[in-house]
Amino acid sequence: EQTSSSRLFNYYLKNFIFGKTAIPEKGIQDIPNQMARQCKQTNILLNHDIQSVKNNVIETDQGIIKAEFVISALNGSSSAKLFNFPSPSYHKTQNLYFYSDTPISADKVINLNSNSKQYINNFYCVSNINPSASPNNKHLYSLSIINEAEDIDENIIKKEAESILGKAVSEWTFLKSYSINQAVLRQRTSRNKLNYRYNKKRLLFCGDWTLQGSIQGALKSGKEIINELLKIVR
Repeated sequence: EQTSSSRLFNYYLKNFIFGKTAIPEKGIQDIPNQMARQCKQTNILLNHDIQSVKNNVIETDQGIIKAEFVISALNGSSSAKLFNFPSPSYHKTQNLYFYSDTPISADKVINLNSNSKQYINNFYCVSNINPSASPNNKHLYSLSIINEAEDIDENIIKKEAESILGKAVSEWTFLKSYSINQAVLRQRTSRNKLNYRYNKKRLLFCGDWTLQGSIQGALKSGKEIINELLKIVR
């Protein structure tokens, strides 16, 4: 069952068409790496298990951290567990990667599959967009599968891709499959304003679950909550 608002699709499509869509050359992990490099006066503490957060006091397995303000950027499920919120619901996604010696096309686009009876939801050639993602002149393909019940065998997906893209797919070699149980939030309504209902005087929240289920939603929510904090401290 697809339970997310169709207005979200329209919103994302508009951003892809009219916006400046970009992904880091070195992968999504480079987003927090870039943010960390831009922080001038920052202590980044890794591998601390957070036991509790009460307003501006954080209790970890390695001690107490006090701050003037605390901004929680945890995902929805972690926030629900730590702060006793209602847990959000997620769509499950399976992502499969294949490679080949010859390209299917030179397109730098994400292709949506309109056949609702097939497993493949969308696919694209990663190496067309980012050649460094695939060494040795191989062509790398990413296919996203929408199936909540179970993961689908790569041979079934390859055969389905062949029915869409032609016999050249028979030369593809399977690389890896990822099963992501909490891939995208189920959102019955499309929000364009930050969800402030859990914020307290010294404790503020951001993350895609407070706005829209996407990397953009996560980044935008962080920017908006910082702007709110600046209004308080100024």
